[in-house]
Amino acid sequence: MTAVYLTRRLLTRPIDHLLADISAVAGGDYGREIDTDGPREVAIIAGTVDTMRTSLLAKNEQLMAAERASARDDEQSRMAADLRDVTLQRVFGLGLALTSLGFRQPRLSAELDPLIDETDSIVRGLRAVIFDLNQSTAAVRSGDAGSLSAAVSEIVENSAAALGFTPDICVEGPVDRYSGGEAGPELQAALREALSNVARHAQASACSVRVTADEDGLVLTVSDNGTGMAAGAAHGHGLTNIRSRAERLGGHAAFRDLGPGTEVEWEVPANEGVSTGAYRPRNR
Repeated sequence: MTAVYLTRRLLTRPIDHLLADISAVAGGDYGREIDTDGPREVAIIAGTVDTMRTSLLAKNEQLMAAERASARDDEQSRMAADLRDVTLQRVFGLGLALTSLGFRQPRLSAELDPLIDETDSIVRGLRAVIFDLNQSTAAVRSGDAGSLSAAVSEIVENSAAALGFTPDICVEGPVDRYSGGEAGPELQAALREALSNVARHAQASACSVRVTADEDGLVLTVSDNGTGMAAGAAHGHGLTNIRSRAERLGGHAAFRDLGPGTEVEWEVPANEGVSTGAYRPRNR
């Protein structure tokens, strides 16, 4: 009788352990490993359940990461809105008040002009920060490949808060054929860099964005009526990044002083850089 009991105990113990492990995992303890010791049949079942457990653990971590990213994006959007609706408006109002005072009291212009220039500089800086917050959030939310033309329109619309105006936009040709390839995301990043440069440095009152596609390739042109590029000035990180994004795909980027204003031209060939020779920009 004792032998029968011990034999039954040896057979049921692995199953009892397996049931306990499965119950713990089902209760949400995804970190608990499933004990795979025991008879062959029990070990097979335990291994299968442990595979399910690790899959659930990975999915749970992905979900938590997505929730954290969503919370971060929401916080960035809130910060951008607060800066735009409160801080930026107050600084802008201060600049207007100082300008009005200067008109009423010309003898104070020498003291007021540096303050007015400083408020203008602060406004440009705040607009650049707002632009970066909005664009980083938009970049994350547009992670899935969609329409390139729609993505370009969204980037341009989001730039209005930083620039103080909405740029003109023109999209021509089969632009959306590049939506799923490498050129689409690179063009979006180059556009963000170009508009960020306008917001930070150009002091422009107008800007135009043109995206065209044809059998030769994809072209982005961003032009503004701002201060232009100083003769012999070194290119900053933004322009360097724009050029490298084109060259990585076998393309080309050019920066021109329009006097006044600046034009950024970014271009990649139709094969998206899969070429054996040096890229030659099209004749214009």
